[in-house]
Amino acid sequence: MRALLAAGVVVGIGAASTLAAWTDNETATASLTAGTFGIVGSTDGATFTDHPAEGPAQLAFDAPAAGLIPETTVHASFSVRTTTGSAAGTASLAADAANGSALGAYLTYGVSSTAGACDAAAFDAGTVLVPRGSVLTTAPTATQNLDANGGSTITYCFEITMPANTDNAAQGLTVAPRWTVNAQNT
Repeated sequence: MRALLAAGVVVGIGAASTLAAWTDNETATASLTAGTFGIVGSTDGATFTDHPAEGPAQLAFDAPAAGLIPETTVHASFSVRTTTGSAAGTASLAADAANGSALGAYLTYGVSSTAGACDAAAFDAGTVLVPRGSVLTTAPTATQNLDANGGSTITYCFEITMPANTDNAAQGLTVAPRWTVNAQNT
């Protein structure tokens, strides 16, 4: 019995000495935040703001767009860029299906990506996205790159024409064509 008790004391001392061993730990953590992506637009190339579907930007044409007559061509630009703090992305221009209704059935247009100005010469010097003479429902298939943090601007130059052979039935008609720039981060 004494031998068993002595063995228990020795085992107990061994267990106690294991509890006294030195230890150390290393821990890691991280702070994760989701990025942001957004674009803003401008009709003058200088003042950029958000234009949701229910409050679209009103294009400012270089000649009056009211009272168009055959052989009239007007130009207007719309610029987009990413917002401050935004990730980079791509943009694509979409044309509304209703653009071809009423007066829109008689008009043709084209879109080019320009360096900022928007007139016949700038249209010709730009990268054509929608060829002249296209119906107002035509959308380009190409996308354009947008740099992060507002680092680049895409300027779309719209050229709208009432062709020389426009039928008399177009007189007095109106249309409010709509284009949307769809963008996504890359």
